[in-house]
Amino acid sequence: MDFKDITFKNYGKALVVGLIGSLIMFILMQLALSSGVAPFNVPPSAAMVKTLGFSAKPLALIVHFLFGAFWSLIFVLIFNKTISTTKGLIFSFIPWLIMMLIFSPIIGWGVFGTADTSNLPEALQLGTPVKYIIATLVLHLIFGVTIGYGNTKWVNFVE
Repeated sequence: MDFKDITFKNYGKALVVGLIGSLIMFILMQLALSSGVAPFNVPPSAAMVKTLGFSAKPLALIVHFLFGAFWSLIFVLIFNKTISTTKGLIFSFIPWLIMMLIFSPIIGWGVFGTADTSNLPEALQLGTPVKYIIATLVLHLIFGVTIGYGNTKWVNFVE
C-alpha cells in the first residue's frame, strides 16, 4: 500500500462509491424481501443489530452503509493504482466470507447459514442455507462490481 498515491479527497470518493454500492445492495434486498424471495425476514445488518439487543431502525441501515463505505476504502487502499472492476468482484469475497464465518454465527444463523433457526424469533429465522449463500454472494458480487467500476472511474491517483 502506497498511501502517498491517493489524496484525502479521493478517500472521500472511495467512501461515496462504497455508499453507492451499499445503496444498490439495500434496494435489491428490499425488492427481494417485498417479493418474498429473500432467504431472510430482515436484512443481515438488521438481524445483527437485533441480536446485539439494539433497535434495528435506523441503526441497521447506518451499519450497512458504514460497512459498505469501509470496504470500498479498504479496496482502494489495498489495490491502489491497480483497481479494476475484476479486482472489485474478487475482493467482494472478503466481506462476504466475513459475513458467512463471523456475523452469521453471531446472529444465530450458523456458518454459511447452516444452523437450525426455528428456535429464533420469527423475524430472525432463515430460509435454506443454499438460498442464503447464493443470495448473499450475488449481492456481494454486485457490490464488488460497483466498487471496482466506481472507484476505477472516479478515484484519481497521483502520478
